[in-house]
Amino acid sequence: MILKNPDTMTIHTGMKGWCSTMVYPPREGDLTREAIRAMANDVIAHGMDVWFKFTCPSCGFRCTAETKNMLCDTYECFECKETCTPQYFGLLVAVLLRPSPEPIPQSTNGDTA
Repeated sequence: MILKNPDTMTIHTGMKGWCSTMVYPPREGDLTREAIRAMANDVIAHGMDVWFKFTCPSCGFRCTAETKNMLCDTYECFECKETCTPQYFGLLVAVLLRPSPEPIPQSTNGDTA
């Protein structure tokens, strides 16, 4: 049986002669490709990097894309090595923190403020 809901990723398995369906839907909060692209572009415009996250439809493993700031058509699952075409994504956002050009003020007891 193939589920017709596009929000659900479906795989079929055979277990001891029975045909069963295992469903690995996107995680709650994952966004469509268009929505995640718009969000990522806004984050990148503010000087941050993003890595796209997705749930593998074959094994359910939560993957993070290897390449930052790039939304690809297909990805390989780190766990099962299947190539998939996810339609829903999450974001991992990274900010590079640089040392302050000015010294950090010291408190009177010698601890940093």
